[in-house]
Amino acid sequence: LNVGDSLWASHGKLWSKKAQEWAQGGAAWAQVIRYVDITTDPYWTKRYALSGKVSRVGQVMPCLSRVAVMGGPGVPLLMQTGVGAQSLKKLLIGAMTATGGLGGPGDMTRLTIVDAEAGSVELLKLLSELPGHQFITVWKGMGARNVILEEAEEWQSYREHDRVRRGRVRLEGKSAPEGGLLLYGVEMERKNSRHPHRTLFVTDAKAEQLSATDVADAYLTRWPNQEGVFRAARNGAGLDRSHGYGGEYVTHIAFPTKFEDAEKRLSRAQEKVDEATNQLERAKQLAKSVCDDQQKLAAREAVHQAKTQASAKAKALASAQKNKDNLATMPREIFQRDTTRENISTATTMMVMLLIEWVLREYFCGLKIELRTFLESFLYVPTEKVTSAWRIVHRLETADLPTERAEQLSLACAEITRRKLRKDGRFLIFETVPTLRGQSP
Repeated sequence: LNVGDSLWASHGKLWSKKAQEWAQGGAAWAQVIRYVDITTDPYWTKRYALSGKVSRVGQVMPCLSRVAVMGGPGVPLLMQTGVGAQSLKKLLIGAMTATGGLGGPGDMTRLTIVDAEAGSVELLKLLSELPGHQFITVWKGMGARNVILEEAEEWQSYREHDRVRRGRVRLEGKSAPEGGLLLYGVEMERKNSRHPHRTLFVTDAKAEQLSATDVADAYLTRWPNQEGVFRAARNGAGLDRSHGYGGEYVTHIAFPTKFEDAEKRLSRAQEKVDEATNQLERAKQLAKSVCDDQQKLAAREAVHQAKTQASAKAKALASAQKNKDNLATMPREIFQRDTTRENISTATTMMVMLLIEWVLREYFCGLKIELRTFLESFLYVPTEKVTSAWRIVHRLETADLPTERAEQLSLACAEITRRKLRKDGRFLIFETVPTLRGQSP
């Protein structure tokens, strides 16, 4: 019934407005920022299924990958679930497009923060050509070593121990235009470090749009506003659990190609073993036929090298044979997990998380607290409900709560009551009591 997509569409429209509201008072880019990344969670099954590397458990195993878009101060706007390892490079544009029309003050350009995984020249070129979008990512790995910051500005202090400077960078690589892809770069390094290590941020935003410190600030907010949401969702909201194991067995389309490649590799390895064996025999025959001492020494060296080559080729043949044997035992079908329920449950999970965040901001004065702590301290408090003709009274017992938590809950109840909220025409009254009626103190 397409319930998952409909839930996420309505979810994004509702909470993108809150993301802009909660981002007020900060930098201008905080209201239009988007964080895009993929997180991977395991699901445990004995079936032969699509797999990927799950960093949290340190295994390659059946898994679910979720491409997520966060807005403003860590508000999930979209989180679509796929099976097995997913490529951020392939899903990035679609995720940005799906959330591109969600709010934003006026016609301000959207700012997308992307993990270094998407750092390919081809993708950055595509991102730089998107209208109404700017991006920031980190350029690292082997390709970053040869990148020089051109037209570099003077260093300026950043945070307590770092410094940053801005310039132009020319990125080379596959699909790069002639002369390289020209973008703006911000270099960050630790001041007076004995082992300087630079971090290179790459963006298509001009200096008048984002300064060097703005670029660094915007990217570094990815950890609390994106990775922090993933961690909180697993630690209390149940994102680490899997919902529904529906699916079907489908033909493993990659198997015929892999098996054919394994057979070719085995055939080539056998040819090389035969060739090395023949060379060894020729070297032995030559060693027997020479009489000169110097020639004998050279012949023995040739025999030794031929034996070494034959041994290496034999090991390669054994490896190729083992690879083919392993493939021969693999199933010809693979279990294709149906993620329909996952998308629905994830949308519901994110809605609950954001409702809790809304409650903390509205009634707890923006209290910073772990999701699991909120659930354990406030959600399961014993409550007595008394209804009359004109009011509904909720009495929450705080006897088992620590003093600090009891005071926080009492202030929240007083704030709810002060607002004179109504339900079915009755006033909502919330109050805390040491013990409920009928219980011993």
